Amino acid sequence: MNDPLQADEEPDDASAVPELPLRIHIEQPDRRTTVCRLRGDLDMRTTRLLRDELAPCLETPGQKVVLDMTGIGFLGSAGLSELVGSHEVASERGVTLLIVADSRTVLRPLEITGLRSLIRTFPSTEAALADV
Repeated sequence: MNDPLQADEEPDDASAVPELPLRIHIEQPDRRTTVCRLRGDLDMRTTRLLRDELAPCLETPGQKVVLDMTGIGFLGSAGLSELVGSHEVASERGVTLLIVADSRTVLRPLEITGLRSLIRTFPSTEAALADV
């Protein structure tokens, strides 16, 4: 017999609504600065989402784009490649791309690949925003 769900009951299949592997929140604290906050995994499944969301932020010369990666739980090789591509696009267009990272999960791959010397990295969004 099928009983209707009560308002406070969970459905039997709690996995029916999959969690997004990467969430991106974009803020614009002023007209020359964009902050993109990432939460989740940056890997081969999610790089396209990042590219699509970040592309409009990289169009205006003189813009500062802060990529806050403090919420990243996994950074794969595809994610690293996407960061390189985003840095190249930003450089070509006169946009400053900065990374905020405070965990070994993000910092270690950036160090091993040499990206930390290519893309300036800060421990907090506030520090990146204060950078001239």
